[in-house]
This record gives sequence, C-alpha cells and structure tokens, in this order.
Amino acid sequence: MTILPLTIARILLGLIFCLPFQALAVEVELPGVQLDPEVERQLIKAACEGPLDVGASRIEAYEHGATVECSSHDRYEGHPLFAETDCENRNGRWVCDPLRYGIRLGNREGANRIILDGVTPKEAVEIVRFLDELPPYLNKTIKSRQTRDIVRIWRHEGNEFRVHAGFVGHILSIERNCELNGCVHAITSSGLIDY
Repeated sequence: MTILPLTIARILLGLIFCLPFQALAVEVELPGVQLDPEVERQLIKAACEGPLDVGASRIEAYEHGATVECSSHDRYEGHPLFAETDCENRNGRWVCDPLRYGIRLGNREGANRIILDGVTPKEAVEIVRFLDELPPYLNKTIKSRQTRDIVRIWRHEGNEFRVHAGFVGHILSIERNCELNGCVHAITSSGLIDY
C-alpha cells in the first residue's frame, strides 16, 4: 500500500530536481587550438601513419584532444576511401579511438563524406545511386537535399541499412536484396531524429 505513494513521490522529486537542469543543458563548441609541429607529427603518426601508412588530410585540435581525418588510403570506383578517429592527449601521449572508415563521393574537396559502419564501399555507392535514381515523384524530398547531405550509412540487421542524411536528422531504412543478376533496393521507412 505504501509502495505506490513512495513511487509517485520519487517520480515527482525526480521531475522537480532534474527538469530545471535539463533545460539548462546546451551544446558547446570547443575552440580550436594550434598544435606545435612536433605534437602534430606525433598525432598524425598515432592516428594515420601507424594504422594506415598515410598522412592526415584534416586535423581539428582542441585543448585535450583532436579529430583526425586520414588521407585517402584507397579508392572504390574512383571514390576516395578515408578513415577518421578521435584522439586524446593523455600525459603527452596520443591515444586514438578505433578508426571509422568512410567514402568521399566525388573527387573534389567538399564532396560527400560518408562514414560507413558495417557497410562496404560497394554497398554504400549502390545505396546512394539508388536514392539518386528514384523517380521525381518519390525523391523530391530525398533528392532535393539528402543524397548530397548523407553523413552516415550503417548496417542495421542483415540486409537492412540505415541512412542518416543531413543535420536535420533524416533517417531512411533501406532493404537490399541481391541475387545473381544484381541488387534491388527498397525504402522501408523514413523518419526524423528529434535532437
């Protein structure tokens, strides 16, 4: 009998104490820092040269860490493949997370940078091609912006993939079925992530 009032009281206390702090939460962009040339060399070695034997094409450094994009280490159908990682400076030694692999669709600077998670470059190119080739009545909202704003493609389960397009958080679920004469793709759902 006393469990129900106690549970309600705990919920109310949680709401009273947590909601004001949640409303105060904001996203903060850390200011970049200029790395000393020797420190930058150590970072590039830890992030790119050690694992891939390539240099770095982009470094965003912060006070205690950095995001590093490695130079292209291979190509698929003319599209550069790259890797990126986040690194942390721990007592003067750079420690980097496992590499995230991606593909840059297009050969120019500023082309689509798509992170691939459990997806091969072939699968990614075919999925983007499928979205680009949808008839106008289906792709007016997709093609207008999202195919060039795709930031990540990941394998959800088996032959089902998720595509994250743009900063608005548009998510597409795509099913891919392959047989001897090629692969067929279908959009199974679409939605928005509410950030």
